[in-house]
Amino acid sequence: MPSQYKFEFIRYFEDTPDDITVDTEGFILEDTATFTPSQEDSGKTVKVKLTVSNTFGESVQEQVLGSVIEVFLPPIITDVIYDGIFLPGNDIEITDVTIEQGEDPYVIEYQFINNREPSGDILQDWSTINSYEIKMSDLGSTIEVNIRATDAGGRISAVLNAELEPVVATVNLDLEIDADADGAADIDDEDKLKVSSDVTGIKKWILKYKR
Repeated sequence: MPSQYKFEFIRYFEDTPDDITVDTEGFILEDTATFTPSQEDSGKTVKVKLTVSNTFGESVQEQVLGSVIEVFLPPIITDVIYDGIFLPGNDIEITDVTIEQGEDPYVIEYQFINNREPSGDILQDWSTINSYEIKMSDLGSTIEVNIRATDAGGRISAVLNAELEPVVATVNLDLEIDADADGAADIDDEDKLKVSSDVTGIKKWILKYKR
């Protein structure tokens, strides 16, 4: 009977009496095996337990291979939560950013843009400020935010683009057909025609037209 080999790679913390995980290859004819540490093995010690079986019986030997250096992958931004009413004069705030991987603490940066053609406008460039005040000039465009995170080890995430909401406003017009109260409709005489508009959250406008 040819010799067969069974490799058991055991991963554990030094201050933990019991082994945490065991990867068993089972008995094979090859006298070598490979173990590749994963992210979850960071900070653990790895040892191998080798069992050799042949016609004469079994022999078991253990050997510590060493400790796995703590490994951190670059952070990944997976979710964004925001709050605010998309009308001029209101603040839009990014209230929460979900980050996976990387090493705490994180520095999160924001860049607010819109979707105007051809490439959009930068409304507020990269900074740690997580809010933006909607402007009158944003009417008709959709606000977007680019977000990136840098972890404690200096690893930078890919930029996440989140499309928020369009900036719109409802305008109600009140037409006074006899603004000067002279008894004649302004559109029929040559008086000025006054139109006032009221936009929620915005100052009233007075628009005057001549016939």
